[in-house]
Amino acid sequence: MKKSSFILEENWSGREVSNFVNEADRFFETLVIQPEILQKTGARKNTYRGPINSLTIITYRIKPKKEIELISIRGARKKPLKRYPPL
Repeated sequence: MKKSSFILEENWSGREVSNFVNEADRFFETLVIQPEILQKTGARKNTYRGPINSLTIITYRIKPKKEIELISIRGARKKPLKRYPPL
């Protein structure tokens, strides 16, 4: 499987990075309180997917003891991985 690294500072301005980090922080604070806030994928047990913002999609799994395992964060304009087909 091909992996690619994406360093925000190499592709975005400082303002864009700051805005994304702030949005992601707010989203993760909400996710900790309400881990089932997004739609279940149906592909795997306890796996959820949805938007962090209008340009970013997150996929995560809720593990035993209410641990949240981050599976992916990707641009909304990119093709989804085959493992997680569109909802």
